[in-house]
Amino acid sequence: MAKWTKRSRTAALLRKMLREEIPISHTALDDHPAFQPANLLRHSLTDVGILKPRDEGGVRFERWLDAFLSDRPDSVARHLTPFCRWEVTARTRQLIRQKGITDGSYMRARLICRTAERFLNHLDQNGIDLGTAPQSVVEQYLDDNPKEASSLRNFLRWAARTGRARRLRPIKHPSGLKATSYPPDEHKKWLQRLSTDESLPLITRITGLISGLYGRPASHVLRLTRADIIDDGNTLLNRPRFDAASF
Repeated sequence: MAKWTKRSRTAALLRKMLREEIPISHTALDDHPAFQPANLLRHSLTDVGILKPRDEGGVRFERWLDAFLSDRPDSVARHLTPFCRWEVTARTRQLIRQKGITDGSYMRARLICRTAERFLNHLDQNGIDLGTAPQSVVEQYLDDNPKEASSLRNFLRWAARTGRARRLRPIKHPSGLKATSYPPDEHKKWLQRLSTDESLPLITRITGLISGLYGRPASHVLRLTRADIIDDGNTLLNRPRFDAASF
């Protein structure tokens, strides 16, 4: 402990606060150049009740917004800034109040802002004003960016509600990944090989058989553990995570 008080940068920062060289506040810790010592001290002061707890994810999101919104052309900034600064921030905080904060709360907010930026840049590069943009522009954009339909919906609704655009709808597109299908004979041949070919890795055979027989994505199958399997000596079953299916 004696060494900690002499050598630790966190302890040095605490001494400055005790000598009133630095205010005891979140703002002072935010402004301190040594991030890690300041952050460690913040947690300690919060734990003992000297500083009030705050939404650290929200603070990081606000800083991210400051950088994200800087140096935008006016044609983009006049829509993007109020949307991200007010609409996205307010809706994210409302969802947190209703459902609690999760790891994805602010990740989703960043995604919505980035999608709005890309769409506005698309309009700007093609000389299209948001206020007169037709439905076909949205459809063309989503043809190239099908995975952005859900996040773009947030911006389009806000733009219509605030009178910045006519009512535009993100038409639901299929997944950006094309499905792969095989003729029945080819499918049967693959299942036969996966059942009998011991030269293939066991994990490949099991994953392929479950995917081929039950239509489960390989990413789901790879999350299976022994705890998901019921073996009564005669039949193997998987637990309800995948629906009760015998294989």
